Amino acid sequence: MNYARLCVALITVCGHALRRILLTNFQVPYADIYQVILANRQKLTMRPGRPLLNNDQIMLLFPDPLGNRVGTVDQFDISLLYILIRNVSSVPAPVTGWSKDPCDQPRDTSLGASVERI
Repeated sequence: MNYARLCVALITVCGHALRRILLTNFQVPYADIYQVILANRQKLTMRPGRPLLNNDQIMLLFPDPLGNRVGTVDQFDISLLYILIRNVSSVPAPVTGWSKDPCDQPRDTSLGASVERI
């Protein structure tokens, strides 16, 4: 029962918080978010070593060959929201840097550190 509650909290509460952070930290209106994502397609999909996005995330973000959008911001999971916040939005990196535990700097109350904690 506790595991189910934890999953619901992660998916709904944390997902909603990251969506709100993402939407408020784009320098464009909501309707133009996909234009920013499309403009950063190469940055999001071409990465040396391992790809930044998996195939499911790519299908959600980018239009199919007919030009239809496949996904909406409400369908983005926590990992995709994190990737977009980190790579495309205007949220500054925490003091410790991305992908590092911000608890090493307990006084870092920046937005980037909060995203990293989530």
